[in-house]
Amino acid sequence: MSDDRRNGEIADGVRSILAEVGARADLTDVQDHDSLLASNVVDSVAMVNLVTALEARFGIMIDDTELTPEHFDTVDAIVALVSRKTRTV
Repeated sequence: MSDDRRNGEIADGVRSILAEVGARADLTDVQDHDSLLASNVVDSVAMVNLVTALEARFGIMIDDTELTPEHFDTVDAIVALVSRKTRTV
């Protein structure tokens, strides 16, 4: 499977999880490069649920040191993290 296709599938999974656990369900106006914090998609409670759901869905472990805006502020950033973590699983 190509990296673009794989990342597209991961992005679909991330968006689905965000729609379920995010602070708001309607993500139609949120682009993959938009800040999830600034868009009020993720708050502190949603972040905990997001990490748990990502770990379960993709079979990965997210270290406490990875819980940074660099990895979680956008869909693109989350996709990059999950893609990297699933390559090493």
